Parts: sequence; C-alpha cells; structure tokens
Amino acid sequence: MKIATASPPYPLSVDDGLCWIDKLSKEAADQQATMICFPESNTNMNNIADQFCGLLFFVYIWSVIYIIHMSKALIIPVKESIKELRVILKSTIPFLQPRIKLLLVLKKYDNKPVSKRQLMEQTGLCSYSVHKWRTLYNIGGIDNLLKHNKKGFKPSKFTTEHHAKLAAKLNDPENGIRGYKELQEWVVKEFNSQVSYNTLLKYCIKNFGSKVKVARKYHAKKDNEHVGTFKKTSLKPAKKL
Repeated sequence: MKIATASPPYPLSVDDGLCWIDKLSKEAADQQATMICFPESNTNMNNIADQFCGLLFFVYIWSVIYIIHMSKALIIPVKESIKELRVILKSTIPFLQPRIKLLLVLKKYDNKPVSKRQLMEQTGLCSYSVHKWRTLYNIGGIDNLLKHNKKGFKPSKFTTEHHAKLAAKLNDPENGIRGYKELQEWVVKEFNSQVSYNTLLKYCIKNFGSKVKVARKYHAKKDNEHVGTFKKTSLKPAKKL
C-alpha cells in the first residue's frame, strides 16, 4: 500500500483550504497513492473562527481520503466458474440473486482491477451494496456472501374459510358494521382468535379493496315493506316534489 504525505500550509479561509486539498489529492492520485497523510498544523488557533475553519479543513481531508480509498480499483479473484455461478443463480432465492450477478460481473474482470463505480454501472447496484458484498466475498468466499438473517414470510392469520366468511360479510350491504373496530370484534367472536387492528385493516384493503369509511346506499335496518307502504300512501310521487 502506497501512502502519500502532504504538508499544506494552514488555510487562510475555507476556500483556500479546499484549493490546497484538491491540488494535493490530485498529485497523490497521479502517484498511485492509496492513502494521504496530512500532518497537523502547528499554527495556534486563537479564536473561534480559526477553530471552525480548521475543523472544516480536516473534515474535508478525511472525506477525500475516504473517497480515494473506496473508489480505488481492486483485484478480487472469483474462484467459481461462470457455469457454476449460473447454476447457483438459478437455484438461489430472488433475495440473493443480485449478489451472484455481482460475482458474474467480477468474473469478467478476473485478475484485473475493477473499480466500485464500474461495478455500479454494470450491475445497477448502489455504492453500499457493491462495497459490502465484494468485501464479504473477499473475506469468506461465496458461503460468506450468501449468509443472511431473512426468515421468510409469516403465515397468514386467516385461513381459506376465514377469507370466504370475511368476503361474504364485507359484501353484505346489510351487515351493519360501521368500521374496522366493529369488524375486529366480529372476527374475534366468529373465528375465536385474536387479530390486531392493523393486521385486519391491511388484510381487508389488500384482498377486498375495502376502505375505512364507505357511505351506505341505505340504512342497514331499513324495512323494505314500510318503504313500499310509504310510497303508495304518499300524496305526490317523490320524483315530482
């Protein structure tokens, strides 16, 4: 690893410090340096403005060091063949397939340096994923790369029978339910099982397209016989009023 040593003068302003950093960083990059070391300045900082300027100066220094180190092209040999990687790609779960695709791209650069930016452009992955996954593979191989803590999807709290009863209840215009709270009470009583409000809400919206509040066409306790009697005994038809 090649380390460059830079000794810039203490900056008179933030702009002055940035100019020195740009200049020295380019010189270090031209010399294939992996890291740049900036010795601390011995100039006394007597006031708050100087201290703040110095703080910004050194924060920018470490940012440049990080960028140079992270964007450096690395040689990461892939032990598996392209044929083996394609077999693993077909047999693995979708969650892990982007990691295998990254190895396929790395395999094309076998024994040749490739930068993180090149991998990002060819795989469509973000900077964090490329850095994390290639580091995992470089440390422990493909077994280490494919490790994860994902446990899969939880089984639904509603069976096929429960689903059918819920659908019938929600599609019944005379069910008398005024909201999900009453629907939750009905589910607990009907299915003899505890279901949280949010679980029921999301399940109904996803499967039945229900809404929190929907206007009824008529009241659930409406008596159709009385309605017919009322229309017959009216002096004038309702439409002509």
